[in-house]
Amino acid sequence: MGSNSPARYSETRDETDPSLDAVFEILAEPRRRFVLSHLHERSKPIAIADLIREISADQHELAKNEVPEGMLKQETITFHHCHLPKLEGANLVTINADRNTVMATETLQSIEQFLAIAAEIEQ
Repeated sequence: MGSNSPARYSETRDETDPSLDAVFEILAEPRRRFVLSHLHERSKPIAIADLIREISADQHELAKNEVPEGMLKQETITFHHCHLPKLEGANLVTINADRNTVMATETLQSIEQFLAIAAEIEQ
């Protein structure tokens, strides 16, 4: 490899970063990719309910205020029991249960190259 080649993930990864297998498992789910992309662009926490509404609206091509309550309820259950714990377990997000908010951790920067590739492929 030339000197302009990007560093290998294994060379830049530290003990708090998710394994490569975990990265691919996390990015395999479109809703988790959306969460990570959205949080990557933010420097402040976002209310989990607002994030779920944005994801639901985006996935179903609806305005945020058009997302049916039944859909939001189901997505909320899925996020609280599946997606958010997986992202938090990989140290990619921090959840504040008292405020019901979520935000990216610095670890998210370690996988941004994979997130960018996934976004490029999806376009």
